[in-house]
Amino acid sequence: MGSISMPQGKGSQYHNRRGYNHSNWPKNIDRSRTPDNITFIDVDVRTAYKSIFGRAVDEYNARQKRADRKIDSYYDYIKKSKNKEKLFYEDVIQWGCKEDFENNPHNRERAKKALVKYANSFHERNHNLKIIGAYLHMDEASPHLHIDYIPVASGYKQGLKLRNSLDRAMREMGFCTTSKKANATQQWKDNERSIFADICRSCGLQVDREQQSTRQSLSVEEYGKARDKMKAEIAEEKAEELQQIEENLKAAKEAKEKWEDLYYSDREKDCFYQSLVKTVRQVNFMLANNYIGWNISDNARLMLSNLRDEVYTAYGNDRSMLHDFNKPLNTHEEDELCQQSDYGNGIYNGR
Repeated sequence: MGSISMPQGKGSQYHNRRGYNHSNWPKNIDRSRTPDNITFIDVDVRTAYKSIFGRAVDEYNARQKRADRKIDSYYDYIKKSKNKEKLFYEDVIQWGCKEDFENNPHNRERAKKALVKYANSFHERNHNLKIIGAYLHMDEASPHLHIDYIPVASGYKQGLKLRNSLDRAMREMGFCTTSKKANATQQWKDNERSIFADICRSCGLQVDREQQSTRQSLSVEEYGKARDKMKAEIAEEKAEELQQIEENLKAAKEAKEKWEDLYYSDREKDCFYQSLVKTVRQVNFMLANNYIGWNISDNARLMLSNLRDEVYTAYGNDRSMLHDFNKPLNTHEEDELCQQSDYGNGIYNGR
């Protein structure tokens, strides 16, 4: 009886493709079994970015009047980003451990069958996760599958219409963060493990009970209703925080207007400057991580985007200020932001 595991992988396409020469093969790989490996999908990352985001980037650039706002390469844009986006993500799905296959050699073929079924069904469930690599490795102690994907989210009203965003991609697939312990990605992984567990059982593998998901088996219609109910409950719980965000945005805009008022003293201007810089840095962080993309009014989302754009336009010639705006939040500042009533209270009025 084996357990289901789905850890995050390193995302090494060199390893996944077995691109080793004769002298540097890892000792844990049994080269006599390497011909049994299966490559379902193998796409160059840069090529994938052009295919997925190329049209959206062209449309975005066509709307820009300033050359410095155009995106030459979205691949390079994400690669250089300081907002913690990854070029792609990898998960490794597996049943059992080394001992499960040593004690029963027949489990190796059963696991292979289960992993093939899982790989072939992945895209049907996860339309927002564009697979660029899927590699079944049979030449290690335990058969396992590497899935490499780019999370793609749409529906943005400002800026690039199609983006790399894991959090928003999860939400568009119906997985919403309800607490710090139950984030959207974890819920998605729990669901995928549950699905793979069912596939393993159908292939003759026994799955540890303690690893089975407590998620009920629902039809598509039932799941849709349950998801809508969950979203409604989240919206109700967060109503006060979302209202506070809108109020804080207005306070931030007022701070910007006061900064531009010549009648204020240098000390007062410095205070407003610090408040403004803090606001913009937090806005950059929130936009990049989509913390307010869920169940928030279009007015608030638009105001947030406009605030950031207005500030950058107004102070575009002040390199020192732009440098301060673009400083990423440190770990302490991120934690402080996340602890304020789930990204709500007191963020934007300089406290």
